[in-house]
Amino acid sequence: MAAGIIEFARGDGNHHTFAIPAEDWSSGGRLFFAAKQVIDDSTDDALAVIDHNWGDEAVTDIEIDGEAYKEYACYFPPNKTHDIPSNGAQSAEFLGEFQWVPSGGDPLTSPPTADKLRCIVYFDVKRKTVV
Repeated sequence: MAAGIIEFARGDGNHHTFAIPAEDWSSGGRLFFAAKQVIDDSTDDALAVIDHNWGDEAVTDIEIDGEAYKEYACYFPPNKTHDIPSNGAQSAEFLGEFQWVPSGGDPLTSPPTADKLRCIVYFDVKRKTVV
């Protein structure tokens, strides 16, 4: 996955995808996502504003340009963004990345460069959470 933008509407469930070449994937691993205000040295992602992870249950086989990939259906439940304060702004931007950690072997971080994903959370006018 190339560096890009991933967008969220605060307090809404959000669907995104992440694809990894099938030859680099093995069952039993986990895909992790974290978005933070700044890059830090935290090993537990305690400063993550948005975080979530997925296992094999989220994976399907796809083909991109004739190549086999494994695609994760990355659903972020509403509670992952609900408590991000707007401080009166229309949106907030964070730095994010995915990391696939196999059950054995080396992790694969995407994007692997200093150009992290731009994670934009758009704030709403209303703040209704239940009917």
